[in-house]
Amino acid sequence: MALSSPSAKRMTFTATPEVKALLDQAKKELFYDCTQSQMIRTLTAAGLRAWRRERENPPPSQTP
Repeated sequence: MALSSPSAKRMTFTATPEVKALLDQAKKELFYDCTQSQMIRTLTAAGLRAWRRERENPPPSQTP
């Protein structure tokens, strides 16, 4: 989604030092050819898709 899109919304968040370190590492290793904004959009979308899959298909209960 391009930022100039009428449906795009600007968001701001504060990253803890731990999250900042993880984002820096991801930028160096995986997203070296992307902007930071593209990286964060990609990671956010992937995390939300994973969350949705977990909600739709919860793992079996691990009760002894």
